[in-house]
Amino acid sequence: MLARNPEYTGYHVGKPSFAATELRAAESCFTGKGKLIVKLIGLVTLFLLAYVGLSAVKTAQSYELANAKLQAKQLQQENDNLRIDIARLDAPERIYTMATAQLGMVAPSRVLYGTPDTAVGRTTDNQ
Repeated sequence: MLARNPEYTGYHVGKPSFAATELRAAESCFTGKGKLIVKLIGLVTLFLLAYVGLSAVKTAQSYELANAKLQAKQLQQENDNLRIDIARLDAPERIYTMATAQLGMVAPSRVLYGTPDTAVGRTTDNQ
């Protein structure tokens, strides 16, 4: 079997590699106070993300509420306009004018009151 020369493999025997020293340095950062600081930073970040998320939800709901109020106001205005139209269309003068002018109806000359057995007649002078 052939043995390789350690210089050709890219690593040195007996010397710690660069990655190993970085790993040990990183591990030394996360001892005691370092771990506490990382946890605190993570916790603050979590609270900030929650705050931003809740603010976004609150803003979206306020836009929905404003749109619902605007729609309710528009529907109320339309309802008021329809009530005005109903009052105008139910006016007795308008009904009389439409019946006589457009439909060719005439007011009765005689109006009967009572039951058919005891009918009393009255003559009207209205047209």
